[in-house]
Amino acid sequence: MYITGAMLVRNEADRYLRASLESIAWCDRIVILDDASTDSTPEICRSYADVYVRVPEPLFTKNELLLRKRLWSLATQKGGWVLIVDADELLEPKCARAIRPLLQGSPLVKWVSFRLFDMWSLTHYREDNYWNAHTKHWPMMFLYDPSKTYVWREQPVHCGRYPLNAIEGVGFTTNLRIKHMGWARPEDRRAKYERYKAHDPEWRYGRREQYESILDEAPNLVEYID
Repeated sequence: MYITGAMLVRNEADRYLRASLESIAWCDRIVILDDASTDSTPEICRSYADVYVRVPEPLFTKNELLLRKRLWSLATQKGGWVLIVDADELLEPKCARAIRPLLQGSPLVKWVSFRLFDMWSLTHYREDNYWNAHTKHWPMMFLYDPSKTYVWREQPVHCGRYPLNAIEGVGFTTNLRIKHMGWARPEDRRAKYERYKAHDPEWRYGRREQYESILDEAPNLVEYID
């Protein structure tokens, strides 16, 4: 059983990059696509990655889809399983010992889902009508099928991290958890809010109410228990 961890990065050196890479270090191979980082992200990535590719000009804010497609292509070159995580996501430690036995005991499974917690601080996650990802299960790990023509959501924002038809067939729903740290700092929330406003001004790819809720001053927070 061969597992590739795949990650898209840009200027993540002073955030959660090292912790995120440590959380997937148990994978057989780590593939990283760097969206033209200008900080020390490349040096950190090279210390973990088996495959590291840096594009010369940033593309994420222009067309995320192009980067997601290229990362998928790089990650699937050796076949097997592909685990796609972002540089601000931390898999809980038990994933390192739990995932392989799950897959070995479920030979028909084609994809695996996780619970994703949107952290609003280092210790608490948000829970309300607009922020409840942790109550659902999110596919993030896929068995590559070389005979399949993969199809993407063809839009520049919120295109998804994997092809639409990567979740065909039998899936395995787990309660393994991932902490999404991208919302944990006020400055990160403000930056994302401004980016969404700039690149989706007509709310075509997301809900206006959720965009506006990013800046709520007193959201409902729940302590994350390790």
